[in-house]
Amino acid sequence: MVAPAEPSTNIFAHAGPWTAAAVLQLPEDHGQRIELVDGALVVSPVAGRTHQRILQRLQMSFLAAVPPEYESLPRISVLLDSGRLLIPDLAITSVPDRDGLYLDAADLVLVVEVSSPASKMFDRALKKQLYAHAGIPFLLLVTPMAQSVTMTVFELIGGEFQETARSRDGHLDLERPFPVRLDLN
Repeated sequence: MVAPAEPSTNIFAHAGPWTAAAVLQLPEDHGQRIELVDGALVVSPVAGRTHQRILQRLQMSFLAAVPPEYESLPRISVLLDSGRLLIPDLAITSVPDRDGLYLDAADLVLVVEVSSPASKMFDRALKKQLYAHAGIPFLLLVTPMAQSVTMTVFELIGGEFQETARSRDGHLDLERPFPVRLDLN
């Protein structure tokens, strides 16, 4: 006797291109980061321990420095447009204390991406370009190395990100978009 087939529990079963609305309806507890670029899902594993440690230090630094008119939120969906939904490691919004499943890109002042081996090209090339196209004023790209951490700040100037600060020793003092001292060592 053959058991009846179980209904499909594949959360990724979907006909046609994905939309931000469809991605936002996926269950939250899936153990993966799911982003949307031009109707296609980009699925990556949960970050490892080094990534988590760096993110925790960044969160603590930003929480201590962020002015009251801003809010710092880790790993929240950012809606760039109906076909693009990204999840930065940290987002600083100029619209604090709102509820919802995502932030609008227009409300962000800074996004932080901590690169990992699996996400390096996605973070440094495509996400950087998409954040610039969405008009997000600042991007902090953090790259863990074997013995140190590099932090690179990009500011949106003339519609493109220009490097405005870099640290190779894990220390960085920023004045814009607000003063903050970052120490990842």
